[in-house]
Amino acid sequence: MGFNSAFKGLSAVGSMLKWVFFTAILVDVEELHRTVDKMHRTEGDIIHSVNHQMKYVKALDSAVKFNT
Repeated sequence: MGFNSAFKGLSAVGSMLKWVFFTAILVDVEELHRTVDKMHRTEGDIIHSVNHQMKYVKALDSAVKFNT
């Protein structure tokens, strides 16, 4: 039994244990961290955009009140 076949066997056993016991491996945790970081960046962009939109709405509201 060579190194590659032994590694594949361990990988298969690890995958089965992961599936059965719902355990996270390092790769899963790293992917989770990347996803959360991406969500934080997106959240910041959304908040920034909403703040700008609110400024425009307030300015438009003021202009409409001034013209009426």
